[in-house]
Parts: sequence; C-alpha cells; structure tokens
Amino acid sequence: MMKPHRWIATILAVVLAIALPLVANALTYEQINAIAAEITVIIDGCTAGSGVIFDRDGDTYSVLTAHHVVETPNFNSCLIVVPNGDRYSVTDNWGLLTSVYYT
Repeated sequence: MMKPHRWIATILAVVLAIALPLVANALTYEQINAIAAEITVIIDGCTAGSGVIFDRDGDTYSVLTAHHVVETPNFNSCLIVVPNGDRYSVTDNWGLLTSVYYT
C-alpha cells in the first residue's frame, strides 16, 4: 500500500501533466487584447453602448449587444462605429440580447 505522501505526489504529477500543456497553449494578454480590439464596436446615435462582432455573411456583419442599447422606435438611427472609425447604419435588430446587423 502506498503511503499518503506518495498519493499526493502522484496526484500532483498527474494534474501537472494535464494542466501544463493547457497553460502553454493559452493566449497571452496581448493576443487577447488584439482580438478584442478587432471585434469590439461602439454603438452610437441611439442609446450609446458597445457590442461585439460575432458573425459575417458577405458584407453583412452581426453585432451582439444588450437590447436597451438599440431600443428605439427608429433603430436605423443607431450607428455602428467599427475599430477603424468607419460608421455604418444598423439595418436590423431582434431579441433581449440583440443582434444588430450592418452592411
């Protein structure tokens, strides 16, 4: 029978063998920041807010935001400001967590 301290050492070795490759493949802070900068947009012209680009179909992009950001009778007054500063009108929205689209 193995002594308790050997069990602990064995379990620790197994955990490290599993965890270290996962840690080694993790993104750095700089990589995460670069990705976030490319997909985060400002929503302006209605209630100001932000959103995240999550899909693209040709020239139409989908942005996820909170519904209250674009909750207005005329959501077409809302503008999407993309990372390079270009502005696009919102063309559609739906839901509580709203997906808005721009082309």
